[in-house]
Amino acid sequence: MSNCINCSHEITGNYCSNCAQPVLKKRLTWSVFLDEFNQRFLGVDSKFSNTVVGLTLNPGKVVKSYIEGNRVKYLGPVGYMFILLTIFLLLASILNVNLSELSQDMNSAMVSPEDNSDSVQVFHEKVMEYYRVLTFIMVPFFLLGTYLVFRKKGYNFVETGVFVFFVQGHLMFFNIIQLFAFKFFHWTSSMLMMALSVIYVALAASTFYDGNKIANAVKGILTYIIGFIFFFIAIIIGVVIVMALFPSILEGYVNIPTA
Repeated sequence: MSNCINCSHEITGNYCSNCAQPVLKKRLTWSVFLDEFNQRFLGVDSKFSNTVVGLTLNPGKVVKSYIEGNRVKYLGPVGYMFILLTIFLLLASILNVNLSELSQDMNSAMVSPEDNSDSVQVFHEKVMEYYRVLTFIMVPFFLLGTYLVFRKKGYNFVETGVFVFFVQGHLMFFNIIQLFAFKFFHWTSSMLMMALSVIYVALAASTFYDGNKIANAVKGILTYIIGFIFFFIAIIIGVVIVMALFPSILEGYVNIPTA
């Protein structure tokens, strides 16, 4: 039994029953100071670090644990993706990186100089302007592709969504790495980022789904490809509908030659 350092009330546990002051048994060190700073100002608890480390080393274990009901150890899949996306955009702002320039530089190897017109630049600017929205819009297409490929594994649509959101959220780390590479070395590689993303999706599928790991890894890559195909089909359909209903919207984006 001891007295509370704040109100002098007698304490019999780890907290004062009168004012809720915790009993501090540790000396003030950098570790204690940073932990208290995090709790009071940042609010990033062990859930975030557990989720990051778990999804890096064994993504399948994290997804299975969450689906089975572990809501204490890991962040939720949608919240995790939102946090990583926010960190990416915040770092871009802090580093003063123009995301439209980053996007153009990443795709410069696949676009000829003649095609790098003002309309292309406007397109990249619009994509980056709605980057957060587009990132979440793409998820349902990857979810649909994943569910179709792994539908016989016994997971329903919502459980498959947990897998997809965790994986797509963790892929933001590759974008963050690319952000630093572009800022400090002016180096980008869309092919490398795509390769790393495909490898991680394959790893996640092989550790999450039961059965042959190699077969699941190949199917994981297939879900990534199908997701992009569904997404681009939706874009084409959307553009056709917009062109048919509102042709004036395309003025200024596409130079239509006159006779």
